[in-house]
Amino acid sequence: MTQHVPVRTCVGCRERRPKQDLVRFVVGRKGIAVGTAGGRGSYLCRNTSCLEAALRRRRLGILAGSAPGEEPIALLRSMVAGADGSRNEARSGQASRRASGGGSIG
Repeated sequence: MTQHVPVRTCVGCRERRPKQDLVRFVVGRKGIAVGTAGGRGSYLCRNTSCLEAALRRRRLGILAGSAPGEEPIALLRSMVAGADGSRNEARSGQASRRASGGGSIG
């Protein structure tokens, strides 16, 4: 019997991939949180081209209700760029810090 593999859709390229191959983030009024933050999460592939596609198509602004600032985008860029071999870092509390200076997301 095969084990169920959760599948999610990348907001950049819109391709469905196994959840473990994507970077999860939450966009709220107070910024972007990466990792295991609470709230409705979105997913990006672990490459910068998908992040750039999401930014070009304004998908992050649609998720947040307004365009995110440069600091949250920089956090996403660093997580996506460093996500190749550092999945354990993304799950630690260090990676789930708020990009906008703290507070709850919602």
